[in-house]
Amino acid sequence: MRAPRLFPLIRSRITAAKLAGGCRICHFSVQRNHIHLIVEPPNGPRGKATSAAVSNAMRGLAIRIARAVNKRLGRTGSAFAHRYDCRELTTPLAVKNALSYVIHNRRKHARSDGEPEPSGFLDPCSSVAFVPAWSRQSRYADPPRTPAARDPVAPPRTWLLKTGWHQKHGGLDQYAKL
Repeated sequence: MRAPRLFPLIRSRITAAKLAGGCRICHFSVQRNHIHLIVEPPNGPRGKATSAAVSNAMRGLAIRIARAVNKRLGRTGSAFAHRYDCRELTTPLAVKNALSYVIHNRRKHARSDGEPEPSGFLDPCSSVAFVPAWSRQSRYADPPRTPAARDPVAPPRTWLLKTGWHQKHGGLDQYAKL
C-alpha cells in the first residue's frame, strides 16, 4: 500500500473520508498491508451509537480503498485481512502514546524487517506533517495553522487530541526509540 502507484489513491480516499459519518480522521499511517488511524468519534454520548458510527465510517473507508486498489491492480476481492480494531483513548498519555505509535510505526516495521532507518526519518505515508508538537520539552503546541480542504486529515476538535496530550506530557520526540 506504500507503493508510489497505490499510496496516492489511498491518501485520496482517506482525505475524502476524513469527515465521514460525523467521525474525524485526525492522523494516519499507511504500512505495507495495513493502515493505522486515529479517529475522533462524532459528538454525542458515548456508547452503541458512537461505536456504530465509527464502525460504519471505517467500513466505508475500507470499501473505498479496496475498490481503488483493486481497480489499479486489475484484481478483485478483499484488500484487508480483517475488520478494524478499535480502542478508545481516554487519557492524555494514552493519546500521546497512540499518536507516537501511529506516527513512528514505519520505523518499527523497518527495524523488524532489517531495513536501514535514515536519521531524522519522517514517514511520507503518514500524517506526520500535521502533528502540532514535536519537542519532548514543549508543553505548548506549535502556532495553529489554518486547515486546508486538501489536507488529508481533519483538525481535531476534542481537548485530548487537540491540546491535552502535549499540555500534560510534552510534545513528541521525533527520534523516539520504539
